[in-house]
Amino acid sequence: MGDLAWYLEEKREFVVGVDLGQAHDPTAIAVIEHVWVEANAIYSGKVSASEAAEWRSEARAIPEQFNVRHLERLPLGTHYPAQVAHIAEMVRRAPLKDARVFYDFTGVGRPVGDLLHDAKIRNLNRVNLTGGKDSTAQGDRHSVSKVDLVSRLQAALHTGELAIEQDLADAATLARELADYRLNFTQAGNAQFNARSGAHDDLLIATGLALYGAQRPRPATRINIGFAA
Repeated sequence: MGDLAWYLEEKREFVVGVDLGQAHDPTAIAVIEHVWVEANAIYSGKVSASEAAEWRSEARAIPEQFNVRHLERLPLGTHYPAQVAHIAEMVRRAPLKDARVFYDFTGVGRPVGDLLHDAKIRNLNRVNLTGGKDSTAQGDRHSVSKVDLVSRLQAALHTGELAIEQDLADAATLARELADYRLNFTQAGNAQFNARSGAHDDLLIATGLALYGAQRPRPATRINIGFAA
């Protein structure tokens, strides 16, 4: 077997969640910074499966972190073309340049989705929120259970993996929306999460979309093993 030198590398990615508003609900935008650790190795010769498994296992043992870095509600009455232009401008500038964007396609439907795609926003993902319990994905199209979306938020908060930056102007509003959400059951016995009567949930949905996106597998761009010169 050859010599193996391995090290842990911290990686970061920004993911944007967008809950597109309608007549009485503002459009909400949330940005999560996803921080995780990858194991990289430089070696010469052959590395055994057990050696490779050891350093990958150590990287996986370090918890991922999901930090809410930005929360925003666009003013009610903002026309959709202006909203789309605002989102497009956000993801064309550092640090969000080319960030993955997950937007709620459920309420606004195809016309607004077409505007987003016409704006040439890269890494755009369409999400249909459903009342079921299963979530599926095919390419950049996702069908996500609302129960799954909210459960992810609650689980990540409980473990400490999700952190909301308290200096954000809407941090308290997001915390209130989380507190206002209730788990109910239909007559058929299916679980449903819904906001308290009269309460908004736009920041919660936007943050949930960003977290869902951050937890999705990232497209592979390179193999983390190199060869010593």
